[in-house]
Amino acid sequence: MAKTRTKGKHPIDLPEDHMTKITTALGATLLLGLAACMPAKPMPDAPDRAEGAAFFAQNCVQCHGRNAQGDGAVAKGLSAQPRDLTLLARDNGGRFPQTKTLAYSNQAIGTAVYAA
Repeated sequence: MAKTRTKGKHPIDLPEDHMTKITTALGATLLLGLAACMPAKPMPDAPDRAEGAAFFAQNCVQCHGRNAQGDGAVAKGLSAQPRDLTLLARDNGGRFPQTKTLAYSNQAIGTAVYAA
């Protein structure tokens, strides 16, 4: 099939297969552009203080300790010492990094990083 020159032609004057290719390319570009704007996962609601305390007690106290200073009951037996969580705000310009902390804690629970 011979190539049709399209430069300077009005879209109505283009062959049907060429219009299909253009429409498909534009549609795919638009779809990918919209998909890039969408969050990968919906953001969960932040827990309230009681939910956070219960989560910490169930998942974190063993390593980080009751006061979150990295001195939990199993901390001494770990190859990597638990972080002093009371310093998080200080180390982040005075603001507690809530979203980052929640995302990290959800990924970290039960991983081999904390194995002795």
